[in-house]
Amino acid sequence: MLEMKEKVDKTLLRDYTRGKYSLREFKRIVSWFTDSRNHQALRNSLEEHWKDNLKSDAAPEKDLTHIYELLKREMAESDKKRITRERWLWWYSRAAAVLLIPLLVYAAYSIFRNPAYNDTTGTPIEVLSPLGGRTHFQLPDGTKVSLNSGTRLTYNSMFAKNRKVSLTGEAFFDVTHDPDHPFMVESMGIGVRVLGTRFNIVAFDNETTTEVVLEQGKVEVTGTNGSLLTTLSPDEKLTLDRTRNTWETSNVDASNLTAWKDGVLIFRSTPLSEVLTRLGRWYNVRFVVHDKEIETFRYRATFREEPLEEVLRLISLTAPIEYEISNRQMGTDGLYNEKVIHIRKKN
Repeated sequence: MLEMKEKVDKTLLRDYTRGKYSLREFKRIVSWFTDSRNHQALRNSLEEHWKDNLKSDAAPEKDLTHIYELLKREMAESDKKRITRERWLWWYSRAAAVLLIPLLVYAAYSIFRNPAYNDTTGTPIEVLSPLGGRTHFQLPDGTKVSLNSGTRLTYNSMFAKNRKVSLTGEAFFDVTHDPDHPFMVESMGIGVRVLGTRFNIVAFDNETTTEVVLEQGKVEVTGTNGSLLTTLSPDEKLTLDRTRNTWETSNVDASNLTAWKDGVLIFRSTPLSEVLTRLGRWYNVRFVVHDKEIETFRYRATFREEPLEEVLRLISLTAPIEYEISNRQMGTDGLYNEKVIHIRKKN
C-alpha cells in the first residue's frame, strides 16, 4: 500500500522563512524536501515568496550561519545529530537588507533533486546573496564567508576533499588552516590559492576590474592560464583590469575595505566614483553621475547602518554635489526596478 504524501503547507513554509517554527515543524519541512513528489509544489511556493520579497525595499539582515549549517547537515549529509532550537533560531537584525532563508532551503532541495547527488563526484551547491543583502555562513571545513549584495558562490558537496569555490561578486573569506588541502577561489579572470588566511575579493560581472585585498596571512594570485601573477602580503591589494589584461598592486588599509562584512562602510580619501559604486551595491541602487568631474573628488567618512537618505544628505554637506532620488517603478513582471539616484555638481 502506497504511503499518502503530506500536502505542503504554504503558511507553515512562509512562517519558516521568517524564523517562526518549532522543532516539530522543521522536521515536517525536512520531510517535504526529501519527498520528490513535493518538489514542484515547493519550487512554486519558494519562487512566490522570493518574488514577494523583491517587491519590498529593505528588511533586517540575518546571519544565517546556524540555519545554513543545519540544512547542510540535516538535508545534504543526513547527519542525525540533534541540534538545539536555540542554535539555529539565533539572528541579529541591525542592517539594511535581507538574506532569504528560501535561497538556502532551495539549495538543499536542489541537491536532492539532482540525480548525481549520490555520485562520488558530488554536486554543485550555490549560495546567493540578494541585491541589497549581506550573507554570512560557514563552509563545510569551518571557513567563514561573508557575501556582499548580489553575490553568487558555488562549491561542490565533496568540498572536504577539494576546497575550491567559484565566485561572482564580493566576498570576504576567513579560511580555516589545512596544509593538506589548499583553499582555492576562482573569480572573473583570476585564481587565489591559500592555506589559511583572511582576504576579500571583488569581482562583479558588470564591472571591468577584479580586486583581491589581503588582511592576514599570504595568498597566491594566478591568471586565467594558471600562471602566478604575484603573492600578496597583508595590507596589499591587487587590481586586475580585465579589459586590458593588466594588473597592479598597491598598499592599502585592508580593514577599511573589509569592514563591510561587519555592517560598516569606511572611506578614506576615496574617489567619489568608488564611493558611489560601493554605496550602489550596499543599498541596491543605481547612481547616475551627470557631471563627470566630481567623480575624482576624494571623500572621507564612516557609515554604520545609516539609511540611504541620511548617507546622501551627509555626503552632500561635505562634497560638492546635489542629488535627486527617483521613485522605484514597477516593471511589467510585477517587480520593482532598482532605485535610481541622480548626482550633479552643486551650483
